[in-house]
Amino acid sequence: MALLPGFTLPVELCGDVVRSLDPISLIALSQTSRSWRALIQPTRRDFQQRLLALELTPEHGGIVPRFDLDIQASIPAYTSDAWEANKYACCGCMKLRTHMLFNNHAILRESYRKPTPDCVEATRMAVTEWEPLDPAARWVRIQERTAKMFEERARRVQAARQHRAAVAQNAANHPFVLVTVPDNGSEARLRQWSVGISRLKRRCIDCLRQRSRSAKEIVISRDIFIPAFQDQTYPDLIGRTSSHDSPKAWRAVAESTTIRHVNLYVIYCKSCQIWQLSGAFRTSMLRHGSHNVPLDGVDLVCNHCHLRIHNDVDLLAKELTDHAMSELAVHIGKIEYQLLFGWRLVRQGWYYQNHQDPPPPGEKEADGLPDYLAGLGFDKSGEARLDVGSDVPDARIPELRRRFDLYKEFLDGLAESDRAVLMSSWFGLWIEEYDLIEAMYLHLHQQHVWLKNNPRGVFDYVFKRDPHWIHGPKRPYPLLREDQEL
Repeated sequence: MALLPGFTLPVELCGDVVRSLDPISLIALSQTSRSWRALIQPTRRDFQQRLLALELTPEHGGIVPRFDLDIQASIPAYTSDAWEANKYACCGCMKLRTHMLFNNHAILRESYRKPTPDCVEATRMAVTEWEPLDPAARWVRIQERTAKMFEERARRVQAARQHRAAVAQNAANHPFVLVTVPDNGSEARLRQWSVGISRLKRRCIDCLRQRSRSAKEIVISRDIFIPAFQDQTYPDLIGRTSSHDSPKAWRAVAESTTIRHVNLYVIYCKSCQIWQLSGAFRTSMLRHGSHNVPLDGVDLVCNHCHLRIHNDVDLLAKELTDHAMSELAVHIGKIEYQLLFGWRLVRQGWYYQNHQDPPPPGEKEADGLPDYLAGLGFDKSGEARLDVGSDVPDARIPELRRRFDLYKEFLDGLAESDRAVLMSSWFGLWIEEYDLIEAMYLHLHQQHVWLKNNPRGVFDYVFKRDPHWIHGPKRPYPLLREDQEL
């Protein structure tokens, strides 16, 4: 057996040792000496395999999330702390980057996800593809193995399609009888062969932008669920409310949800040339809605760059505060509607129970109203009135609470059947959620007062905490003129 310079073992035996390594150890060994590097001759493919193996390790890549097909969601959720340090490999720039620098296609599509331990791709990553051949011959062998792998996957795809067709045909032949086709496991085996097999093609949004001039500078990222919209733009500004402390969002379809669905957007700053969350851009205030997407044609300059270019602290502080207050006002309006919603139904129910229609707007209320309705004002649309915008929580909140307690006593005295009819409607949801709705209204009112009394509060929050930065360590505090202070 031949010996290479620097080796005390035969070349064939050294080759067998190298072939048993994993991709990470292969590159590490090639960096130990010139002799090992001359033997291994690592190619770009070897470095890509090392990067893809590193993204599966907890210390470098974070978690390996599982995608639940039944609920169409990631486990754990994107808003969990585990996703904060979750990174993915970009085989373009050859870096492990935060998941926020990848679009949904790059990390959620089945062939691009991180493979779980039961997947074929995870098993294949446990041992290197290296062989004791020259790089050109090694590449031919890799292409042959890859072709065989995709042929096997195509065979399993065909088996899964045949099983789906059998299920569909069975359902068509027996539309009124529950007759099932036994599960042959083809779908599960297909997923084991599909997850993660195309990760070599994964590219971050920065690489996609550099490769194409037509690439978007505004990228839709993960969808999240939050109690209030301001928790997306200004998270933890005054104190984030959890979904357990929030009343349910009233919708015609999903009346039971306590959280709101929004999409995260990542935007490229043309000044500092860095991707950041949309909340870092003052131009995001120009478009209404829950997504906060800038208008087309507007210069995409983040708040830090805007302050560095224009140095207009007072003007920027006012814009940030006004934007936060406008978002807060929208949420206060929704909570206020929920707070007053049930009183119109209480009023209508009492009149109908006494065989009287509610009086038209502007006419005097009937005599003999119960204590929980007597003296309660209603506007022309029949909704109860509540003054908002004062510097202290509205004085009618305690009065509404007193009336609500009286009405609860009235409900407790009803027959079980009558009470069940009431509680099965939207009115029942208002009764159950009243305490949470009232607490949320007072909490939002306190936030409104805090913003009015702290004109620099949002400015300090944005530049000290930098909540929309997604690149690791926060940026330093901005430098201003000597006559300006933060």
